[in-house]
Amino acid sequence: MEHYVLIKFRPGYLSEDKINKIKTVYAEMKANIDGIEEIYVEQNCVERNVNMDLMIRILFSHKKQLDIYLKHPLHMDLADDMNPHIMQRVSFDCRPQK
Repeated sequence: MEHYVLIKFRPGYLSEDKINKIKTVYAEMKANIDGIEEIYVEQNCVERNVNMDLMIRILFSHKKQLDIYLKHPLHMDLADDMNPHIMQRVSFDCRPQK
């Protein structure tokens, strides 16, 4: 299963240091949560008011891994840090393309 999250942050929050921290935490999640096959963290490269700032794509080996990931302490700590700065968040889950 593929899990996508697109996030729009309050202006001034998303710095290079924040991006690096987010990527580091997601790398730790990949190493510590069984069933995560791939994680991609991408910053938007085109500034427009309608664009999101960050996209996270996670490939899980099974749909049940999503719930494990969402409740994992690494995810919860990162969410606690980011949530006050999020203006908009969208998630989308689908089967991988073959």
